[in-house]
Amino acid sequence: MIRKRYGFDGFKDSQFVQATAPPDVANLLVKGDVEAVLIWEPTTTQLIQAGAGRIIATQQQLWEQASGSRETQVHVVYLTTPQIAREHPDLLADINAAQREVAVLWQNKAPQLVDAFATVTQLPKEVIVEALDRTTPLSGLREETIDTILTQLKFNREFGTILQSDIWTDPAKAAQVKQEMFVKVG
Repeated sequence: MIRKRYGFDGFKDSQFVQATAPPDVANLLVKGDVEAVLIWEPTTTQLIQAGAGRIIATQQQLWEQASGSRETQVHVVYLTTPQIAREHPDLLADINAAQREVAVLWQNKAPQLVDAFATVTQLPKEVIVEALDRTTPLSGLREETIDTILTQLKFNREFGTILQSDIWTDPAKAAQVKQEMFVKVG
């Protein structure tokens, strides 16, 4: 998205610096070893609250500018083979139900969710609460969400370095993928 919107190729126009975990990325920025980072929540909020960084652009802002879509960009997708989906529809239904439950907890900033995040990340609860404000939980596969995922895959094929198959640029093949890839579960 940065390449399409700004003509900046993160792979060619910058130097890649390896970090093994979000705290390592944060430390590189704080120590001045790097000028910018690509990082996700809740580390972003921790850096902002500490005065160690500022948001230049969010992934959602870049997505909207580059794609023209106002739909929320999808960052996590659970995939399985069509065979597993057919053989275990209860598993898929349980995953969808759990995702819906987490989305509700997220939107309500439920104390048990904040506590769980704080325990796992070892970050202060105020960082977690602010990070929850900066993110949009999704649950379920509305047609718009499915179309956004497929648009992202096509976008990555056209402007990225992955998904070199032409299936994403052929509307008929993309429709077939949509049919095979997204199983509706109750």
